[in-house]
Amino acid sequence: MMKLTTRSLGLIEGEYAVAWHVGTQRNGILYVEGLSTKDPQAAAELVAIRHLLFTHNVFKRDIISGTGIAIEFSSPLIKKVYRRKTTKKHLMPFAHFMQTNLQGVSMKITPTKDEYLPAVGDDVVVEYICANNTPLYDVLTFPSLGQIRLTTHAVSQYEERLHSGEAKKPLASLIGRLKHPELKKQPLPDREVKHKLRKYGRVDNLEIWRHDTSQMHYVIIRDHSSDIGTLVTIYKRHPDYL
Repeated sequence: MMKLTTRSLGLIEGEYAVAWHVGTQRNGILYVEGLSTKDPQAAAELVAIRHLLFTHNVFKRDIISGTGIAIEFSSPLIKKVYRRKTTKKHLMPFAHFMQTNLQGVSMKITPTKDEYLPAVGDDVVVEYICANNTPLYDVLTFPSLGQIRLTTHAVSQYEERLHSGEAKKPLASLIGRLKHPELKKQPLPDREVKHKLRKYGRVDNLEIWRHDTSQMHYVIIRDHSSDIGTLVTIYKRHPDYL
């Protein structure tokens, strides 16, 4: 099992420091800048974990499931946020990646004594990251769709529309479908334009994709400035209906 361990070191010279290690040889300290939220230490630890997994890529692999991954962290709030058993709604966006790419992850509180976690002043890699520049959603790249962010709503909609027992790991199943190189963008019929216009307020950034042999339709809102799309929902409908 791959394990990432983190510990908040608190506020140090205006930034929130987080120590981390993977195995016995790789460790460092992250300084998270630009945090303006309640419970900043928990938020900083979440930002650090996400950065280490998806930007620093400490496990050297694409993560589409939490199976086989363990994370140890110092803030008890993180587990409560992951399980949605907290009133700390302001932390939910920071933990979004745990609801998508890390479903099924093993979570524990960091042991009080961990000889591999560095302290301030140790000769380790030090990195500064800005919380405001760290995406709250995980971006994946697909052959036809390009760069796409997944939302928990879209994943749950996909799971609801699967036949019983069709996929034991709905996120991995969804990502597998989105990787199909023959997904095609669909024209928006007038009736669909009117419906989406009422729901989203505009349609010039709206895309609907599907495969010729599937009834699954993927609704994407595209940010034209970055060309990154967000999969906002999924519906299942026979193409002849439109």
